[in-house]
This record gives sequence, C-alpha cells and structure tokens, in this order.
Amino acid sequence: MLWSESTTISAEDLQSSVLSAGRNQSSQGEFTVPGDIQQYIDTIKKDAVESALEYSRNNKSKAAEALGLKSHQTLSGWMTKLGIEE
Repeated sequence: MLWSESTTISAEDLQSSVLSAGRNQSSQGEFTVPGDIQQYIDTIKKDAVESALEYSRNNKSKAAEALGLKSHQTLSGWMTKLGIEE
C-alpha cells in the first residue's frame, strides 16, 4: 500500500516508499532490503540506460560515455542483460 498527500502518486512517493521499506530494524539489529536487491539495481540501471539512449538519440558510444562506461560494447552487454532492444 502507498500513501500520498495528493490525488496522484508521484515518482517521489514511489521512491520514498521503496527506500523506506528496507529500513525496518528489529531490536536484534536485523537488516532487510526492499525485495530482491539485484532486481532493484537492474531497474535503476535500465532506467539510466534508456535515458542515456534517448539523450544520445540512440548513439551507443555517446550513451556509454554519458553513463561513464568504458565503451559501447559494455553498454551493449548491459542492454542484452537488461532486455533492452537496440
């Protein structure tokens, strides 16, 4: 469930919900994360890759540079792993 002060749910509402879900600690100091951490990281990577490709007008070399990756081949590997079509 997600609570929002407005009639629409914003990206901030979603982000704060996901980030706060993993902060619960018991008296024994137990640590939890919001679901599958690798899936969470992959979602962030996918959003970043898609934004970089849009920014670069699908020029992989420019997108890789914008993301701080070593080459367009590295970007291609990420795209394959994340299910992003060329």
